[in-house]
Amino acid sequence: MMEVILYLYNKAKAVVLKGIPISEIVELGLFERVTKMKYDVGNDNLDMLDEYYSEIDKAFEKIN
Repeated sequence: MMEVILYLYNKAKAVVLKGIPISEIVELGLFERVTKMKYDVGNDNLDMLDEYYSEIDKAFEKIN
């Protein structure tokens, strides 16, 4: 789970360095989704973490 958080952080950092405001990134709703990840992903269903990676990638493609 921490890897997903760091992945989101690194993606957001790269986009901010390009000059895109943080408010646009927050509007994507990814931070809220990742915050709730602990309750959505059980220990027996870790494959759901892959969905978070793809969701993050798709969301950041929209603002790049």
